[in-house]
Amino acid sequence: MEIQMCYQSAIGGKERNEDSLLIEKAKTIAGDVVFAVVCDGMGGIAKGELASAEVIRACDAWFCSSFPNLLKSGFSADKLYAEWNSLIQQENKKLVEYGEDNGIELGTTITALLLMEDYYYIVNVGDSRVYSVTEFDISILTRDHTLVMREAELGMLTYEEMEKDSRGRILLQCIGASGSVEPDFFEGYLEQPVTFFLCSDGCRHLVTNEEFYQMLNPQSVYSEEQLDENIGRIVQENLNRGEMDNISAIALKIG
Repeated sequence: MEIQMCYQSAIGGKERNEDSLLIEKAKTIAGDVVFAVVCDGMGGIAKGELASAEVIRACDAWFCSSFPNLLKSGFSADKLYAEWNSLIQQENKKLVEYGEDNGIELGTTITALLLMEDYYYIVNVGDSRVYSVTEFDISILTRDHTLVMREAELGMLTYEEMEKDSRGRILLQCIGASGSVEPDFFEGYLEQPVTFFLCSDGCRHLVTNEEFYQMLNPQSVYSEEQLDENIGRIVQENLNRGEMDNISAIALKIG
């Protein structure tokens, strides 16, 4: 798998960066595999950072220890989603109990992408996103677990209104701050060339999909250095426009 990878993260207007990121690449019995995760923590200083870092550690442990066994036992999307769901339920229980024991509220989103053979697999809780950018268009591959997304799905808002609604950061669920968590799972054929773009919500409120497309179109990105430079431009543009949230992104160009 020919792949270029980069990531960047900025504090924005917060006191600390509560986002956490993970990129893993491994040679396996199924060929080259890439695993990327973005977690956007919430709960204030040290709390959101703790939640996002905890879930990243669990994802790293899963990829290094459990995923090879999944491949050996015979991979299927259903088995993968069952393992991801189990991980998320365990982490939700752990963070809820930690919060109750310490009298605090904390939580984190998760968006994870697995690239394997000719397919991609995604799990999502919260409002961090995965975008797919091809030569021809840009698509959002995940579904936000937000109040405005629910209203858009019910026909109470258009999707254009949803993106501009001031309530866009109100989450309906996240890991650690929800009594129950119901992840969404997505999969699709891995068309090449393509750029996958994972980001926390702080990266996308003030930069448009059209701007993402211009900087991530795989036909106009010729090197990993250029990809990294373009991700830096996206982050800097958010800062220039006054983004107060943490800003984090991972870009993976395939082909």
